[in-house]
Amino acid sequence: MDNENDLKQTWKILERQAAYVERNLGAEAHWFFIQGEKAVEQQLYVPGVVSLLHGIEMSLRTVVSEVKQIPLDNTPTFSNSLLRQAHGLEVPVEDLALPSERNFLSRLETNKPNVRIVQLRHDLSHGNTMAFIESVPGTEIRFFTPECLREVADILVDISDRWTESLSKFRLKGS
Repeated sequence: MDNENDLKQTWKILERQAAYVERNLGAEAHWFFIQGEKAVEQQLYVPGVVSLLHGIEMSLRTVVSEVKQIPLDNTPTFSNSLLRQAHGLEVPVEDLALPSERNFLSRLETNKPNVRIVQLRHDLSHGNTMAFIESVPGTEIRFFTPECLREVADILVDISDRWTESLSKFRLKGS
């Protein structure tokens, strides 16, 4: 029975990885998603999460650059401001909200505080793991291990799948 479940899970992962290429995100973005998912699948949570976040950032910057017809170098990095610009262009940025984030679009109206996915990108890209520190119950022992990112990794895999599908539809609509 385990072999059948493993096979189904592997097939699901391969289908989603192929979907990243088929969704026409461009070579500059799809490999971040593919490598991110492969890393998460192998329980390499730090590189997996960072890669997925960079895939989201790169695909967002690319679509804003294309729609505004400006060089990619002139497109800001991941921020509330970039998300606000993209939302103004009707890019489906609401798909980037983390599950418990109910006020995502209203939080884009200001630059601080960042929406959760932007803050997550900033924290992990700069090595700030403080938000993921765990405590041993009944002690003063605190620790960080990559497994502390497991839940976030699973959430980002789902968000990446939803985001890239929506972004692909947006790009096809504009063609």
